[in-house]
Amino acid sequence: MTKQALSDRQRVRRAATADGLVAGLLGGLTVVAFFLILDATQGDPTRTATALASAVLGMDPDTVGAPHLTLLIGVHLAVFSVVGLGAVWLFQLTRVPQNMPVGALYGLVVYTLLFYLAFSLSHLPVLEVPPWPTAMAGNLLAGIVMGAYLHRVGPLHGRGTQLSLMRDHPVLREGMVGGLLAAAALAGWFLVGDLIMGEPFRTSATLGSMVFLSAEGPEAVVRSANMVLGYTAVHVATFLVLGVLFAGSVTGLERVPGLVSAILLFFVLLAVAFVGMVITVGVWILEYLSIWSILAGHLLAAGTIGAYLWRVHPVLREEIRTGVLWREL
Repeated sequence: MTKQALSDRQRVRRAATADGLVAGLLGGLTVVAFFLILDATQGDPTRTATALASAVLGMDPDTVGAPHLTLLIGVHLAVFSVVGLGAVWLFQLTRVPQNMPVGALYGLVVYTLLFYLAFSLSHLPVLEVPPWPTAMAGNLLAGIVMGAYLHRVGPLHGRGTQLSLMRDHPVLREGMVGGLLAAAALAGWFLVGDLIMGEPFRTSATLGSMVFLSAEGPEAVVRSANMVLGYTAVHVATFLVLGVLFAGSVTGLERVPGLVSAILLFFVLLAVAFVGMVITVGVWILEYLSIWSILAGHLLAAGTIGAYLWRVHPVLREEIRTGVLWREL
């Protein structure tokens, strides 16, 4: 590689890093503005910020002042900037277009999960302020703003509409179809199991209580339509992101079979991280819902998306049949 080519690549990486940080910052400011305006309509512009500062800092809400709110907003913007940077790296790795639909999906899943997992892992009380539908709406809006900015500064700006980009981009299209199929397979598995036990939507309510309320046992499970719908939204959105990751990995393997070791390691680490998260947040889930049912359901979901991607990727099928892929292990 020539010095000029190396310099150009470094310039591109620096520009992408700056774009990711700015996109995340804009997303964070969007959430701040969203809750500021929403709370102002209810007569208390700092209601949500005060409640969060009180929980994070362990203070009485009446003692939270401007310095505490400033600190909270600073941390909030820093986290959003880092996650925005991660979005750019992820989009480049999977070759997913940088646009509003992708940004909306990323914001809904990643920012929402980070918010609730942070409370769960730190054993802080999950607040009723903001309620989960409002929190998800704010994160969705942040993702849209982030995606719009990345599309504006990205290489595909001006090349067709957002929907045409999503339709014509194979990784995004295959990832979303495969993710929806896998989400439906897993949801169907749990629903059938719940119906057999005579408790419809028991699993969704339990997992929703763990995510949104940091439930620490079966007695803390809230069985309501809102809880089921909230978890279903997170469930579908998460599988859409995983579907895009799977589709991007398959496309990468077709082009560069040598990536097989790195991709296998990535998904093994992803599985280990998921198990570790479940154990950390609530090991009681494995007993209450049956670990075998959970494992079988996720194997079914993985098999569903694998079967779909196997069907639409003849090149990968040929590489596996001829053994080309495995020579790189």
